[in-house]
Amino acid sequence: MKALVFDTTLGSWESTRGFELQDVPEPVLDEKKDPTDANKVLLKVHNAGICGTDRGIWNRAAFKDVILGSLKAEGKTYRILGHEFFGEIAALGSKASSIAPFPLKVGDFAAPESHVVCNNCFQCLRGEKHVCTNEKILGISHDGGFAEYVKLPAHIVWKTDTTKIRPELGTLQEPFGNAVHAGSKVPLKGKTVAIFGLGPIGLFLTLVARGLGASTIIGVEPNPVSQDMAKKLGIDYVIPLSPLITGALPSSAGRVISPNKGSTAVFGRRGVTTPALAASGTPFTKGDYHRDEGVIQKIEELTGGLGGDVSFESAASRYTRLSAAASPRRGKQRRSCLPTRPTRFRRISGT
Repeated sequence: MKALVFDTTLGSWESTRGFELQDVPEPVLDEKKDPTDANKVLLKVHNAGICGTDRGIWNRAAFKDVILGSLKAEGKTYRILGHEFFGEIAALGSKASSIAPFPLKVGDFAAPESHVVCNNCFQCLRGEKHVCTNEKILGISHDGGFAEYVKLPAHIVWKTDTTKIRPELGTLQEPFGNAVHAGSKVPLKGKTVAIFGLGPIGLFLTLVARGLGASTIIGVEPNPVSQDMAKKLGIDYVIPLSPLITGALPSSAGRVISPNKGSTAVFGRRGVTTPALAASGTPFTKGDYHRDEGVIQKIEELTGGLGGDVSFESAASRYTRLSAAASPRRGKQRRSCLPTRPTRFRRISGT
């Protein structure tokens, strides 16, 4: 079958770039050869999505140690990439249907979770599967879905009702699940929520937060397309960041008014000067650790000087993590929706 892979035989991590389209063996279920296949599913992939993680792997900027370490442990030379995908059940192990979240049969449409948990470690046995000690990640430490077929543990495969979710949107269940997981870990009813990053997961989180009863939702985002989409989805305020520029911003760059009320705003982001540094004319470089005091101040203005109740970080940058951590009012929470490395963020007190 055809698959997109990272192949160690074609060069080192540092000397290569991109993915290779190769012919690789098609996975099969053979319980006599491998008894664990009884618990697995063979999925024929129909659609797949591209994530920022895939971009990081393409550019050899993320997951080097995890990919190379897992390949060494498996005695393999290539990793099939991709963790957002949707397809059709082609074959089932003898026990697979009974351990899937919902019963499965051949021909069902389905999409997987991206993290393969062990269900046996200390955390898993206590309902904390999101921090499984032995987890693997599809397309990183477990072969993924940029292929014609993929073999998966049945317990991560979710049957999809295509009368409710169009097949071409089936791949979005994985990032949507990220937003649902984050939003359901903190009580949101009646709360003021700040979302740092209004990409797909941040936009999903806007809907989840509203559905869970958040009273006010504030978004922080540089992309005008994402800003407009957030407004269409009913976000209350959007604080836009500046476009990518070089050098210092003028000292007036920190002035903002909520654009969702008819005005505009400018803020810095990772890789550019931020309002707090603008007055001194000091450029903000990629290696700096800095939070945007202007964004935090604007959130405080929108909340009567208090700050938000909960903030979510869904951009996976150093800048947004630090800013999100500082934006909730004292004693409240920040959650990370999209870590770029296998770091697990738990609830953190804001200051």
